[in-house]
Amino acid sequence: MHKWWKQFKLENRFIYRNWFFLLAPFAFGAFILLIFAIESPGITNPHLVDATNQYLSMMNSYQVMIHTLTLGVIMLLAVLNMRRHYNKTAYAINGAWPVSQTTILSAIYIAGFLYASIFTVIMSAVFWFLALFLDVNMTAAANALAFYVLHYEWSYGVTLALAMFLAAVIPGRIVYLIAFCGWMFGTFFLDQFIIFRYHLYFLKTFHLSQFFMTGIWHSLIQDSVWGLDIIRREIWFSRLF
Repeated sequence: MHKWWKQFKLENRFIYRNWFFLLAPFAFGAFILLIFAIESPGITNPHLVDATNQYLSMMNSYQVMIHTLTLGVIMLLAVLNMRRHYNKTAYAINGAWPVSQTTILSAIYIAGFLYASIFTVIMSAVFWFLALFLDVNMTAAANALAFYVLHYEWSYGVTLALAMFLAAVIPGRIVYLIAFCGWMFGTFFLDQFIIFRYHLYFLKTFHLSQFFMTGIWHSLIQDSVWGLDIIRREIWFSRLF
């Protein structure tokens, strides 16, 4: 356990000493707060249900783009960490460390996952703050927030595992291009050009974020009364797959 903890601290040191990964959560928080602050004044409907639906519609519309961008950051993080251990000559000495590969891989994964969770915490804080500020139905807001939190964490876990796998099996810097293509194909491309255009709905299982810009999923999640309950079962099957 001591060796694992030392390795875990080393992975965190590599992450938070990189200025890009250090600033990314702050940029993410500032961006979503700015976007939602600009859009939220448009929610002026005096009826509570309608105002709640407008709020959830606004949140979901921007979640699709914002969350997908953070998946790209997490995929880059995982590839860099894996290459540092297994593909860079400058870090070849790592192979002489008295730790198992399981220790190294688990430390990389958990450190990356905890870093990704920072985005989830920031999103949750902004979501809840605006829900209080706009005086929407807090039960519906809490239900939607719980859905978003689990959705974020699940997709981050899958994306991390995919990026680590790609970095492990693909040598050289070409892995950056492959990872970028995997990120684009697994999010925007599947959504916009394959699933709904050609009615290949079974491919939704392979979508990394499970946030869709089109289709009935996009409409249902915006309904505060019964939308989430209808799609929850389908999403759980996709997650478990």
